[in-house]
Amino acid sequence: MKFDFNKPVHLDLPPVPFPMNDIYRRIGMPIHEVQKHTGVSQLLEQALQIAKPLIYPKGAYLFLEKASDSKEFVAFQDCPFEIHSRQVAKLLKSCSLCVLFMTTIGKALEERIAELSQQGDVTLGFMLDAIASETADAVADYLHRQYIQKIITAEYGVTPRFSAGYGDWPITVQNDILKCCRGDQIGIQVTETSLMIPRKSVSAVFGLKKAEESLSR
Repeated sequence: MKFDFNKPVHLDLPPVPFPMNDIYRRIGMPIHEVQKHTGVSQLLEQALQIAKPLIYPKGAYLFLEKASDSKEFVAFQDCPFEIHSRQVAKLLKSCSLCVLFMTTIGKALEERIAELSQQGDVTLGFMLDAIASETADAVADYLHRQYIQKIITAEYGVTPRFSAGYGDWPITVQNDILKCCRGDQIGIQVTETSLMIPRKSVSAVFGLKKAEESLSR
């Protein structure tokens, strides 16, 4: 396929299924424990019903062409953005093409959680926060593993993704990622302390490899 490098694409993403196993893990109760406690089960179902209409998945991404293969950093063709991280450089070592992206589930659910906190409904707010966090990650997975994989066809496969703030890639690059992806177009902002707003947002980079090459899944 022909790649249109360094040009951000902005998307309204489809609803993703709630990642229930991850939600159970985040609330600290496996499914069999939730099912045994009627009160917990009913509260979680209530939280899911509240959350569903308040989630608005959006994404922004761009294709980048690598210009270097250093062990210390990654530079890109015709783009001032660089990644100074040995871990990311290792992940992208055998990739000539990369994808930088941002996703979010929007601010509506986050605002509802804040309202519940102000009202003192801590338990329901906790449930909603768990749903929001795991669904935000599921939206990032959708863009990474399904949407991009589909548009690049079978010619390429994708590596795992790596987010700023993990390992040796400092979170202070969030504003640079925002500028590259034009994340403001999907409602994302970055604070002076490099936190994304809405909080239930994800930014990351991953590489593209020729399909015949071995991928780390």
